[in-house]
Amino acid sequence: MFCEENIFYCHLDTDPDKEYFLYIGELKADCLNPFLKEALSRIYGKKFDFITIIPDVLSCYPHPNMIVVNPRSRQLVTQKGQKICCRLSCEKLSSKVSASDTVLDLVRDLLQKQKRLFVHVYESTPELSLGAIPGITLLGPEGEIAHRWNNKAYQLEALRKTDLPVIDFRVCSDHDELLQAAYELWSRWDHGLFVSQPYSAAGMNSF
Repeated sequence: MFCEENIFYCHLDTDPDKEYFLYIGELKADCLNPFLKEALSRIYGKKFDFITIIPDVLSCYPHPNMIVVNPRSRQLVTQKGQKICCRLSCEKLSSKVSASDTVLDLVRDLLQKQKRLFVHVYESTPELSLGAIPGITLLGPEGEIAHRWNNKAYQLEALRKTDLPVIDFRVCSDHDELLQAAYELWSRWDHGLFVSQPYSAAGMNSF
């Protein structure tokens, strides 16, 4: 069932008449890959398809050419005999994918056959080192740039120096500083306080 300790599931069945790109990220964005496949096919005038690398543990998977990287879930299914999906952050997924012998062997095989390899990511992170391999093109911003600009504190501090309207905010470095700011601002901010970590989305890591 497992190729290596970080691999939960692996099914590869590539077509020699197609050129492939990799998608690395959560399954919820896998639905965008058929559109990218169509775009690359039109641009380069040849058939493209994709190989999906995700952390999501499911009972069955929606299409072939999928690799599931999730070391904790692999460990649990070995110990308990049942599938348990453990969430993996983008940073940890990127790190495990970059170090995976299964993925690196696949990359070498694809580059040998097609001489170039596009990598589409759900989120660019500094931990994804595949972009440094000759022949690979990362579709998206460089990891360091994305990591910096996805930081809400960095965004707000940068915007404060412009003429753009920015909400009143405080950036706190620890729990005590956060509580002190909350006590001071409670009476002045009539609509209440919204607290969020630098890297968060919607309700996650926010209250």
